[in-house]
Amino acid sequence: MKSMCYFLYEKDGKRTLKPPPRGDISTDLVRITLQLTQEKVKKLKERAKQESARSLHDLYLSTFVVTMAYLWSCLVKARDPLVPERYFGNCVFPIGCFGYKAKLLLGRDGFLNAIEILGDSVKSLGSPGIEALCELYIDGTKEVKPGTQVDSVSGSNRTGVYGSDFGWGKPVNHEIVSIDWYAVFTISERRDEIWSR
Repeated sequence: MKSMCYFLYEKDGKRTLKPPPRGDISTDLVRITLQLTQEKVKKLKERAKQESARSLHDLYLSTFVVTMAYLWSCLVKARDPLVPERYFGNCVFPIGCFGYKAKLLLGRDGFLNAIEILGDSVKSLGSPGIEALCELYIDGTKEVKPGTQVDSVSGSNRTGVYGSDFGWGKPVNHEIVSIDWYAVFTISERRDEIWSR
């Protein structure tokens, strides 16, 4: 929460692009790379289509939404300590998905619920202007209570990182190193697959 609030205020009346102050990196930091193939993402999309009560044109099943929904539902299930099934507190996912209870992401329907929540959020980004989106985000962060588990996502599977070449060849590996201080996930395309857009 400290980093989010840092950007809400101007420092000494001046705007700043400096990153928020950070503490030491924890010694129990874990960094993993989860690689989903096109085939796995396709299966997750099919699962969502089969299990959802919504009509197919009402579901927003982009690669981003499906991947993040899968990650989100797995993350809630893997929390240490585990989130009890009767958990009633606040677990939120800051994409404008504030106030959802962790129990929505537990059990067999967790993945599907995450798809619907994230899909609706992504679809809603197309209509309001950037100022309105910023206001919604700021209002949402103000509602987050102390102790709430907050996760965020950066990156995109559409940036073409592995296709770039600055004269010394294409990248072999791509990682965002600035995420080590918070519970942050990054998403990017796989080096060995060309994704359909």
